[in-house]
Formats: sequence, structure tokens, C-alpha cells
Amino acid sequence: MGDEFGTHAHDTPELLGWPFAGSPRRCAMRRYVSLFVCAVLLCVLIPSPAAAQIPRPSLGFWPGFRFLPVGQIAEIQVRASAVVNLYGCEVEVRYDPAALEVQDADPNTDGIQVVVGEVFGGRTAFVALNEVDAGAGVIRFAATLLEPASPIQGSATLMRVRFKALAPGPTMLRFGRVILVDVGTHVIDARLVDGGMWLGPIR
Repeated sequence: MGDEFGTHAHDTPELLGWPFAGSPRRCAMRRYVSLFVCAVLLCVLIPSPAAAQIPRPSLGFWPGFRFLPVGQIAEIQVRASAVVNLYGCEVEVRYDPAALEVQDADPNTDGIQVVVGEVFGGRTAFVALNEVDAGAGVIRFAATLLEPASPIQGSATLMRVRFKALAPGPTMLRFGRVILVDVGTHVIDARLVDGGMWLGPIR
């Protein structure tokens, strides 16, 4: 699970060269950032004993945590892992609209859309919902495969979101309503793994 949704070493604040060293204020900020990163990693990297034996289907963000300078744009994937016979999904993602702005993936369509994942991008798929409520900070996405498409096994990216950082500080990416269904329209019991970002720079 850690490899799927976890944080890589180069994403951590220490290796990004942030100006924390020196003053007590910067040292305190460094400790605060470390606590925030640890809190995210506890949710992302530590599986239950049962999960360590039998992989449980999950839905999370990749990368699970990252640093993004204010004014810059980065892509975050919503990725399913360890799924069996996944055929359709309804996913709601919640974010802080004061901290992040979703970039429109389709300027020729009214409203704001995210990038449809490759598994739902062909002719044997149907995207029922793809919208962003920028004021409320909510992304709503729903899609299904169509016959004769084979169900999804293992890992797959359901959608991609391009975020622009608006204000410095920590911010979370959380799942709202989520439904994953298999080829027989049975609900897949999946673990939801929230993500986080640190928006900088901090001075």
C-alpha cells in the first residue's frame, strides 16, 4: 500500500530545501510540517494485520502526499488498488477551494472537468458524471465500462486532477461519497485513503 499511495523521499520538506534551519520560528515550522507529514503517512502507509495478509481493495490519491509551490500546478491521480472485477465507480473528492483550484481538462465543455482515467477513456466506457463545484470544493465523477469490455483487475487510475496551489500551508484531499461496483453491480468494499499536500514556500 505504501508503494501505491505513499510519499517518496524527494517529496519531503527537508529534501526540498525549504528555509527552515536557523531561527526558532523556522524550527517550530519544521516540526509542524513534520507532524503533518507523519499524520498523512499514518493513514497511507500503515495497513491493518489482515490487510498485510490479504490485499484489500482501496481507493487513494497518488502521490499520497506532495509539496506544491504556490502558483504552480500539479497532477494528482485517483487510483484504485487491489480491485477484483471493477466495472464502474462513483467518486466524490473534497478539497479546500481557498487553497487549491482545479484546472479545467475540457475547455470546450461548459463547467470544470477533470481528466478521465485511461480505463474509462475508450469506446467501451461511459462517463455519466464529470463536474467540479469550485465554490464548494467538490469533484464528482461517475463512469462505467460497457460490454464487451473486461472488468478491471488490480490497479487502475480512475481520474486525474490538475490542482493549482493558491495559498501556503497544509491542505487535505478527502473522499466523500464513493461507490465501486463489480461486473455484477455488487458493491466492492474498498478502503478509502485520504491524501495531503503542503503548499509553499514557507518563509
